[in-house]
Amino acid sequence: MQTSVFQVILYFLILLVISGCQSTSEKANYELAVQAWDQGRKQEAIEFLKAEIRENPKSYRAYLKLAEYYRANQEHEKAILIYDKASTVEPQNPEAKLSSGETYLEKARITPDVNSQQDLHLQGQHHFTKVLEFENLTEKQQFRALLGKGICLFHRSLVEDATPYMVKAASLNPGHEEVLFYTAAIKEAQLGANKTSIQSYEAVLAKNPNHLPTLQQMGKMYQKLGYQQKALEKYQQFLNAGGQNSEIANWVAMQTKPQPPPTTTTAEVPTPALAQAEEIVMVCPVCGRCGELGQKNCKFDDAELIPME
Repeated sequence: MQTSVFQVILYFLILLVISGCQSTSEKANYELAVQAWDQGRKQEAIEFLKAEIRENPKSYRAYLKLAEYYRANQEHEKAILIYDKASTVEPQNPEAKLSSGETYLEKARITPDVNSQQDLHLQGQHHFTKVLEFENLTEKQQFRALLGKGICLFHRSLVEDATPYMVKAASLNPGHEEVLFYTAAIKEAQLGANKTSIQSYEAVLAKNPNHLPTLQQMGKMYQKLGYQQKALEKYQQFLNAGGQNSEIANWVAMQTKPQPPPTTTTAEVPTPALAQAEEIVMVCPVCGRCGELGQKNCKFDDAELIPME
């Protein structure tokens, strides 16, 4: 009897030791992965996380961290696959599905093909919709899901559908730069260039002077209105901040290309170049819409345009 009891106790002690070793191993793999990543050994960090997942296929945090590292490497397909696996490990946890939706948005931003962008935004929208069906979301998770769904709808040209989601996101975090940008972009899509949108764009740049979507959108807006110098300024900032767009680069190159001096004869005296007139954006005091360069009255209510403060 004593031998039997001793054997049972010994068996449980062995189980505890084995369990403790596994836990230590998993913890070591995860921490080693983070350490390796912070030191720039990115592939090694990924291998540590893969090892932890092999040892513990239920390690939700390892899946999330591995997908995060793939996203940082712009390996979006791999990240989405890992997030999907994480969702099967903890289906009641919205974080993986939420992060997957954000990964679709990231991939859409660097995808040049319009049709592919539409598909990616549709996939992202589906994930954000699923997240919003979860109960007991944290405020931050709710904000991310509302913002993400609003962005997806906007880029699918469903501006009116996007508006309520962006309004709800703004109620949770009104100063967030993406909220400011898309709120301005939605208003511009509804009214055209307007004072409120410009002020919101400028607020984004005050927070982040290198916010590429804002610089690109403002350049496009000013170019359409005929404010070539203002468009050139924003487009140059866009390119200097790392923005990549061949049409913008070609347009800037044409605007900044040195002009050959006019041919003159001995009897002709070259005329000094005139200083370029300052471009002052004119807006309607009634509706707030911006006028095109040289326009005197608003096309919508005929009010006399005034300089935007």
